Amino acid sequence: MGEHKQMEEALYTWFLQERRRNTADILRQKAISFYEKIYQKSDFRASDGWLSNFKARYEEDWDPEDNLPLDELIDMLKRTETTELTPHEIEEWIAENPEDNILTDEEIINKPMEEYSNNDNDDAASSTKSISVKTEDAFNAIDTVIQWAEMDIPSKYDQNVTNFMTLKNKGDYPNIRHNTSIYGISHEIYNEHPHWIPSI
Repeated sequence: MGEHKQMEEALYTWFLQERRRNTADILRQKAISFYEKIYQKSDFRASDGWLSNFKARYEEDWDPEDNLPLDELIDMLKRTETTELTPHEIEEWIAENPEDNILTDEEIINKPMEEYSNNDNDDAASSTKSISVKTEDAFNAIDTVIQWAEMDIPSKYDQNVTNFMTLKNKGDYPNIRHNTSIYGISHEIYNEHPHWIPSI
């Protein structure tokens, strides 16, 4: 996959849906649009090199007409007979052909984002185990996380450290004993900063 996987997956979904109307310029414009919506940045340039690499990553799905110059494509479309459909006919077609359902840009963008989110949740669920720990070990783990936080660990741990301090100060033994996030965060911090030696 390329460097901008989410944007490219959204673009590829849109491309498959809109295949007959796409030319290189339209693909570039849509790539920039998806990139800006997904990453909230406007620094992506859909260059010829990027387009060539994008096509190579998804080469099995390109038709010869996908490479037609825009003028030829417009002429070809003018020669084909167009039929106007009523909104009712469109709704009927969608109901009868749910597998061919046309997605909006937002649905296309959210699809890969949801997949990444689900993968993250699957990873978290599979790594969470039921752990039984001694109260003393739980307190030591809390102290270690608090010490790490005091050493200017990134702020993503601030809320958890506050929760751990509250549990410790309350002497809330049941919640401490069954709080696997203490060990998960301790493990995560230790993996990010292996040169620190935990005090447990």
